[in-house]
Amino acid sequence: MNWSSRSLVLALFISIMMNFAGQAVASNKKSTVSPVVYRLLQEAQLPLVDNDENAEKPGENLSVEDKAARSKKALEKLSKLKLSDYEAAIMARLQGNLAISVPAIPNYVQAYEFFQSAWKKESLPSEAQQKLTHLLAQLAFELQQWPEAISYMEAWLKHAENESVPEQSAIKIKPEDYLILAQSHSQLNEWQAVISPVHAALKMRSPAPESWYQLALAAHSQLQQHRDTIEVLKTLITYYPSGEYWQQLATTQHQLQQPRAALASLQTAYVGGYLKDEQHIRWLAQLCLEFNLPNKAATLIQESFNTGNMSRNKTNLTLLANAQISAKSYADALKTMESLTELFPGDTETRTVLEQLRQFNAQKDGS
Repeated sequence: MNWSSRSLVLALFISIMMNFAGQAVASNKKSTVSPVVYRLLQEAQLPLVDNDENAEKPGENLSVEDKAARSKKALEKLSKLKLSDYEAAIMARLQGNLAISVPAIPNYVQAYEFFQSAWKKESLPSEAQQKLTHLLAQLAFELQQWPEAISYMEAWLKHAENESVPEQSAIKIKPEDYLILAQSHSQLNEWQAVISPVHAALKMRSPAPESWYQLALAAHSQLQQHRDTIEVLKTLITYYPSGEYWQQLATTQHQLQQPRAALASLQTAYVGGYLKDEQHIRWLAQLCLEFNLPNKAATLIQESFNTGNMSRNKTNLTLLANAQISAKSYADALKTMESLTELFPGDTETRTVLEQLRQFNAQKDGS
């Protein structure tokens, strides 16, 4: 499934990731980290630190290559030390940041492994642990690890929704968070589980990208929730009008035994220039006949012949003739039947109807 909103989620992930990078050591002064480990962590995070243009100390500004070399050396030293769970979590989180921020092409697989290692230690402060949960949800989604994306995002949303958070807090749920949850469930065909998060996302952004509504539409359609499907289609038509949505709306209304509503939808689509599919134009003409609107049926068929949206085949010409007869336009019906006979000279039924029309017209003219 190709949801265009996935790129929006990835952009959100990268933005948060870059804000997260560089925080690996910042909190260490308030945490239990040995001086040796603290110094090595500072060295290891050098590739994440921008140079200071006003630096006065010799060697304070380093080249990219020097930063990378010193970081690698520091990480090698750290790997040989016996670290506490907190120190190991800080190191793994830093390695995850480096895997994403330093290479020309971010190594999301490696970053995911490092972040998981840090998260499993359960030794980071609560806020840092929750940020890591959020990042893992987004990264698992990007890596198409659907069950993991669901698990991490549900855990983070539960915390974020239940937390009494002051306005200045960094914990703010975005519609993309709910979208990750909804899309992950959809990839597993868990359509019932898609409903709540996708509508939560839509409630937070209006109008939302078209693909978000399409996801909601897919879920309701898969579950045969026709009334909800109609509501989503009406919203789609409002923001992203197309013949396809009008046709889906009419079809769903027909499934709910609402032929008059289907007629109104198809008529609106036709007038708006959205109905160009021959099958649905023919259906509209048939509905017009069903609701005793033969003139409308005949007009739209003739117009569709002229525009090329309907072919002049036996089915369509017969429908036109029926509409003209119902509208008591017998002279027009006679011309239509003559055209049919010319196209299908061996059709006995068509020739019989033609003769009947000729006799009827002759009697009418003679009376």
